[in-house]
Amino acid sequence: MIPKDYQWPDFSFKLASLANKSNLPSTTESQISHIEDFFCQKFNAPLFLFPSARSAISAVFQFIHMSRQHIVYAPMWSSHCVWDVISRYANPTCISSPHPDATLLVHKWGYEFITSCKDPSKVISDSVDSLFLSTKEILKGAKFEVISLPKTLGTFCGGILICKDKNFPDFLRNLRSQACADTAREQEQRKLAELRHGKNSEVWHMLEYKNFLLTPICLENISCNLKNYKLATDLITSRVDRLRKKLNMDYLPFSNSRLPCIILLCENKHKISNKEMFMRRQFNFSFQNEVEQFSEALLLPLHIGISDDAFEGFFRNIE
Repeated sequence: MIPKDYQWPDFSFKLASLANKSNLPSTTESQISHIEDFFCQKFNAPLFLFPSARSAISAVFQFIHMSRQHIVYAPMWSSHCVWDVISRYANPTCISSPHPDATLLVHKWGYEFITSCKDPSKVISDSVDSLFLSTKEILKGAKFEVISLPKTLGTFCGGILICKDKNFPDFLRNLRSQACADTAREQEQRKLAELRHGKNSEVWHMLEYKNFLLTPICLENISCNLKNYKLATDLITSRVDRLRKKLNMDYLPFSNSRLPCIILLCENKHKISNKEMFMRRQFNFSFQNEVEQFSEALLLPLHIGISDDAFEGFFRNIE
């Protein structure tokens, strides 16, 4: 069954992994180190584990001292998560300026975008749904890089923040020491309730930005799904190769360093039958963060949350 919103692996896919057992280290600190070490080997850069990508961005805003006197840019049609976390600290805008206080460089669905902001210290690279094949584009023009584990690995929690600032580790230790364990447990309970009952309520979102602790079940879920990184990269690479052999997609700038989780289909470039099965969304085909060139596209999912049978259903409907 294909979920109604298939932009990323859905909750039913994530829930299946909760029953798995793993050989985790015995303490929270060593569990976090175990996961961070896995990604350090992939990205060859200092990084930090958070309960979510939104939590990671929230920590960055605290680190760079964002407040209501500041303006943070993000492109039009950015996700609710982006606008929510900006609004908790500063004033969000989708009108670009030469000297923003901070910029969210959104690599939508895993496509590389460039920014006009020339000061990397003000740029947060939002790569939440990117799967990286190499380190070439990591921290490219940005001081911070954020990746979502639910959107890439199919976990129900977890985010990675890549940052080389030598002051950040001490800042994060202090942030975690002041964080509320009750908030972490409440967020976890609400997420699990949503998973078990198949609801799409967003009541737990109100806790996302202020939770900086990971519970044991979150850490176990992430550790159990680390193997999905290779599974996901292999799967998406294979699906992209098949599509590029079948379709002319020269309007999409495929990267050798990152994989997309979605293929964007333009109706004027492809013959598509049964269009009703495809989601429609606006996308910026300028591939420039501050330059608006939006048009509607049909979404063809590539990620690990889409079964082979479901992918074949989409594949047969396009020429």
